[in-house]
Amino acid sequence: MTILYFFTFLGKSSAFYDPREVENNKFGVHVLFDYEVEQASKLVNSNNGEWGWLVVPIQSTDRDLIKWQKFMDECKKHRIIPILRIATFAKEDYWTKGHWYEEVDFANFLDSLNWPIENRYVIIYNEPNRANEWGGYLAPEDYARVLSTSYDVFKRVNENFFILPAGFDAAAPNNGELMDMYDYLKKMGEAVPDVFEKIDGWTSHSYPNPGFSGSCYDTGRMSIAGYKVEMDFLRRNYEVGDLPVFITETGWRQDRLDENILRNNYNYAFNSVWSDKNVVVAAVFLLNGQSGFDEFSLLVDGGQSSSYKALIGLSKIKGRPVMEIDKGSVAGINKERDENDGGVVFNSKKTIEIREKLSDFFKFVMRIFSFFSTS
Repeated sequence: MTILYFFTFLGKSSAFYDPREVENNKFGVHVLFDYEVEQASKLVNSNNGEWGWLVVPIQSTDRDLIKWQKFMDECKKHRIIPILRIATFAKEDYWTKGHWYEEVDFANFLDSLNWPIENRYVIIYNEPNRANEWGGYLAPEDYARVLSTSYDVFKRVNENFFILPAGFDAAAPNNGELMDMYDYLKKMGEAVPDVFEKIDGWTSHSYPNPGFSGSCYDTGRMSIAGYKVEMDFLRRNYEVGDLPVFITETGWRQDRLDENILRNNYNYAFNSVWSDKNVVVAAVFLLNGQSGFDEFSLLVDGGQSSSYKALIGLSKIKGRPVMEIDKGSVAGINKERDENDGGVVFNSKKTIEIREKLSDFFKFVMRIFSFFSTS
């Protein structure tokens, strides 16, 4: 009873809004680093657009309030809607798996930030049907439990969190290191029957395969319209309704196609495929990927790639998201406004102390909650 009261006290009375019901600039881009907001805005908000989208990973080892509040302030300044993809950290040749207690820390940490808009978009990890993205092994039952618990934890902290599942590798075969996406989803549903009720939208990696070089006119599971196949599967098997779709990774390899083809591909994609009313955003991978993703990088040695030129020339609109009300303080920490740019200045020592105390307390509470819920 005490635990339930604790979480009820933490929860907010308001809830997120449906992003399909407001004017929305669907252009987005995937970045690797928090400091790329301004560069991203020049692309997704080009041609008089506003409130385009940015997808960025945040690692469990990188919960720096000052850094991430600056990121949120930059998003507001440059009219960017952030989607934060929760990530673990690399170990040897794989990413470590996620744990429920990390979600408690993440929920508390991310709730302590002033977000630029009311919705707080969070993706729970990445492509777990690849063993190297989930501790070195395939465990759909495990991921289903983590996703379900994450949803409960985030919603208890703040109902404005908009929880999205990991995007899956739609081209993955069954070979021990990879698992077919639909086999993986079935095993998730068997392990946690209500797991697909524990999401607010659907995440899709609708790449133009094979080889990230497929035709923009293809419509199968490995095409830029792959999200439609995914949603049909969820509707048929789990009675999932028309969820808003977030294409958080997509795009063509630039080393195999010339600029005219790329221009045609992106023009057709945004105007004839991703114009679907259920698609909220199509985020192209990757803004600056010159450290291992050269063939996808939209920026090349400070200049614009062929894909960048194709994307920047497309028409955008002015998005009208529901704005977040400034809370006035972050995690109980008094803050000062910088007169020059309206940023937030924190007492870093006190920030760290409060974060550590809350983190330890949340872990304790969730261990008790887990014990009672399984006994």
